[in-house]
Amino acid sequence: MNLGNLKFVDIAISQSVAIVLVNFVTYFQICLIANGMITVVPILWLTLIQIVFACLCTYIFTYVYHRTYKKRNIAMV
Repeated sequence: MNLGNLKFVDIAISQSVAIVLVNFVTYFQICLIANGMITVVPILWLTLIQIVFACLCTYIFTYVYHRTYKKRNIAMV
């Protein structure tokens, strides 16, 4: 696991990319279900809100993790 080694920016970028890709696929599915193109504005707002929430959670949980588990030098054999 790289959770303890990754920085906040690395985790936030990977979460943001995942959110954008999932919302793109979801929008495509909604268009197929609606049998036509629908407006993209609500899904863009949803994506923005999800990214802000993910960054906030990432910051909080990274802070808690680093406060709970101090960095240690270990040798893996």
